[in-house]
Amino acid sequence: MNSYNTGSVINSLRKRLESFALYEPTQSVHAVNVDDNFHIGYHETEDSLRSFINTGFDIQVNADKRLCDILHFFISKEYRRRKYGTQLYSIIESFCIEEFRCKRFATSASGEAAKGFWEAMGFDYKDKERFSAEKIIK
Repeated sequence: MNSYNTGSVINSLRKRLESFALYEPTQSVHAVNVDDNFHIGYHETEDSLRSFINTGFDIQVNADKRLCDILHFFISKEYRRRKYGTQLYSIIESFCIEEFRCKRFATSASGEAAKGFWEAMGFDYKDKERFSAEKIIK
């Protein structure tokens, strides 16, 4: 088991987010580590009720299994179809690969637009009814 420092994980993510066009240093970036299982997130606002209608994400990283589960991923309506989603997902993927050596990414997304987005990011929908998708990095 590796030992990860929460502060360095947050700093690493913040540094990567600097390349994201919508990121501002005052926005919320957080990480909680329990036995090398991280809950990591980025949101435009710290208001938890509003964070689900603004650009942001929450991921769960199991470092031992090298798995990143994308729990929440959202781009505000006014920024959709302008490549911000692709840019933000690329940041998540490179962060998880470099920081935690992740080889698997998973998500559950509902709706055809979300399904199309995740397929464009290289995810494979194994369970089409539950919108469960996975991507394996080789």
